[in-house]
Amino acid sequence: MEVEAKYTVADAAALARLAKAPVLAGYDVDAGERRRDRDTFLDTAERSFLAAGYYLRRRETGGGVRLTLKQLVTGDAAGVVRRE
Repeated sequence: MEVEAKYTVADAAALARLAKAPVLAGYDVDAGERRRDRDTFLDTAERSFLAAGYYLRRRETGGGVRLTLKQLVTGDAAGVVRRE
């Protein structure tokens, strides 16, 4: 099970406060890491993956290349997405 949360922060002051929070939306927060990824989304000419409710991502990082097939799902009221 993958759990993912993405949020939009209103301003720099709010971001500074959130960056110091040990817990957000019931989840522990750690320092994380800064990295630069290059994502390319792939599909057939007929967009078969998208039509089936998935997307195929090619992610290139400093550590190599990874292909990931993910189901398109919407988040809950707190902005948290859960997918198998």
